[in-house]
Order: sequence, then C-alpha cells, then structure tokens
Amino acid sequence: MSFSDVLKKFVVFDDDRPEPRPTSVPDAPPVPPAGAASPSPAAPQLADFDFADLYQKGGIPPAALTAEQALEILGSLPKELSPETQRQVFKELLRAKGATLGVPPEAAMEDARRKIDILSAEAKAIPEKLAEFTSSMESEIENLEEQIRERKKAIDDVKEGQQQAIKKCHSEIERLTRVLQLLQTPGGRAE
Repeated sequence: MSFSDVLKKFVVFDDDRPEPRPTSVPDAPPVPPAGAASPSPAAPQLADFDFADLYQKGGIPPAALTAEQALEILGSLPKELSPETQRQVFKELLRAKGATLGVPPEAAMEDARRKIDILSAEAKAIPEKLAEFTSSMESEIENLEEQIRERKKAIDDVKEGQQQAIKKCHSEIERLTRVLQLLQTPGGRAE
C-alpha cells in the first residue's frame, strides 16, 4: 500500500458537491459558505521510486559497463574465496568484460560513484520532502479545523436564533390569544 493510499484513508478530500444549506429562520445569521479547499499537494513517493528514473533525472548518462553489471560479476564469484583473491578475480573478470565492451573497468567504478552521489542526494532530500509535505498538510489541517470551528459556531448561532424565534412566536401567540379571549363568548363563539 502506497503512502498516498494510506493518506486517503485518513484525510477527507473535498469534492465538488454543494453543501446543504439550512432553512432560513428569522433573526438567524446566514451560514458562511465553505471556503474553497486548496488541492492537497501530492504525497512524496518515498518507497515506490525507480532507480533508473532517479538516475536519469540526475543526469547520469547510460554506461557501457554499469555498476550493476560489476555487482553481477561479483555475485557470481564463489563465496569461499579469500577477500584478496576475490578482489583480484573480480578485477580480472571486470577487465575482461570491459575489453569485450571496449571500455576500461574504471567505467563501472565511475558509474557507481555517480549513482552513489545521486542516491546520497536523494536520501538527503527525502526528509526535506517529507517535512515540506508534513508542514503543508498540517497547515491544511489547521485551515480545515478553523472551518469546522466556524461551522460549529454557525450551528450554535442558528440554534440560538431558533430559540429566540420560538420565544417570539410564543410571545405573539400569547398576545393574539388575548384578543380571542376577550372577543369569545363563554360558549366559544366570537360576538
């Protein structure tokens, strides 16, 4: 599961549906419209990236003899060789491979250095990307929390206005009932 999939489970993203509006109550303040939510920045892909893409973006030219090919040669050597023997055999095999490709064995070493530089820069940038993303998300959360507080206040204001409207209605009912009481006969008919 990617970081963005996990994020979608915990963050509610606004869609284009209009918010329902409450019916108007006398003396009730209008409900403020929802602020346009800014689009959430894309979550950085921290675990699912392709080294080849990373190297290409880093400007590493394709090598005739790559560091990965050198690793394959190294992996094919018997494990029981002493480190010094392994080193000598590896150099000879790498030299032979380079000769068939028309490049010196140092090409694999240069490819490895370039890739290590790119990977080191990427590893350094990951915390910065995460901090930037986190800061942006926290800011958006604060904005959404403020909108929630505004909505709750609007609800409270409408409820208070509703209570005042109900009291006004009951007061007017009492006032008008007095007219009925004075004009009705004891039998229930107006004179």
